[in-house]
Amino acid sequence: MHLIEQYALSCGVKIDKPQVETSFFPLPFEKYIILHASSGMPSKNYDYFEDVIETIYPHLEAHNIKIIQIGGKNDIALHNCYHLQGKTTLHQTFYLIKNCLALLGNDSFSTHVASGFNKKIVSLYGNSPKECCGPFWGDHKNQVLLQGKLNSIKHSFSPEEKNKAVNNICSWEIASSILKSLGLKDKNAESLETIYCGDSYWNKAVEVIPNFYSPTEIEGFPKSVNLRLDYRDSLNDVSRFINYSQQWMGKHLTHLIFKDEIDLNIFRPFFKNLAKISFCISPYTNEEYVKLLKKTGKSPSFFCTNPDHIEDVQLKFLDYKVTLSPQGTKKDLDFDLSLCDNAFYKSSKLLLSENKMYSSRASYLKNLEFSNTEKVIDSPEFWKEIEYYKLYRNKNAKN
Repeated sequence: MHLIEQYALSCGVKIDKPQVETSFFPLPFEKYIILHASSGMPSKNYDYFEDVIETIYPHLEAHNIKIIQIGGKNDIALHNCYHLQGKTTLHQTFYLIKNCLALLGNDSFSTHVASGFNKKIVSLYGNSPKECCGPFWGDHKNQVLLQGKLNSIKHSFSPEEKNKAVNNICSWEIASSILKSLGLKDKNAESLETIYCGDSYWNKAVEVIPNFYSPTEIEGFPKSVNLRLDYRDSLNDVSRFINYSQQWMGKHLTHLIFKDEIDLNIFRPFFKNLAKISFCISPYTNEEYVKLLKKTGKSPSFFCTNPDHIEDVQLKFLDYKVTLSPQGTKKDLDFDLSLCDNAFYKSSKLLLSENKMYSSRASYLKNLEFSNTEKVIDSPEFWKEIEYYKLYRNKNAKN
């Protein structure tokens, strides 16, 4: 039974088509789709709409179709959208939905409004079943309701989920669905299938090995940078890294990550842009140096990269919270490892070095520069960063 039917039964009323009042809102274009990336529950919110937009945007642009993002004023602004979050009244939002070509979004009020206007809809479901929570009105032939694979036996119906079921929906399936609803097609998207998404894939970051400086901004990624002084090859690199780090810190909000006991006073003129510091501790780290880091006022975090040393380090620095850095391995995957022969990856982290761009430290070590299609690198260094990857395959290719 649909929720609306349950409400009607409980209240003793009949269900009728809703009367929705609209109010004009001016737009500088005519053709558009609506994207509503938020809802009243975090567990309903799909985290990978940026990937969906990346696929559909070129096709929409070719047909002069814009993407309007609606929602609350605090919603994260997605790239390549016309942003109206928090800028319209409810009646103006209804006007925009009434005149859109299609609506893409989570399970939210906009989906039900769109169904009242009999609009084309692509809606995503995770914590609740689409059968009882999907759009009630409109022609069901115009509606594509995608249900994420459950992480448990039943739907949680919870406002919070640790591993959101809705995130199990493949971004290319969503992209193909919205394009099809518009009479468009992306053959590549139809053939791609997500096989794994790391817990941190939604969180984009730019990491810099400070052996150069270039004030480049990368579309879709934050302006802040993680300075990886800990990626030095030898002690001879330290002074050069410090010099370039000062240039980065002068122009960017930074997170300083290092393993050498350097005097942070050399960065004092740039402390306003120093958001965070993380220091790699080993059994040989000087305790007095750690005490000095605590006095910087930057709330330093401490980590250890060697699992064989972590217990000794934690015992030695008992008064400090020392964590073990991510130790992902190939064994963490829950699918057939033979898929790696036909597996590609996208990373939410970009690593910059000497004005070149890499998708992972593993690709940097192998000197494989960034490209739109990158094969999985079967190496321990690659799997360590698995939480930042989306792994996918071509369904039509032979393993």
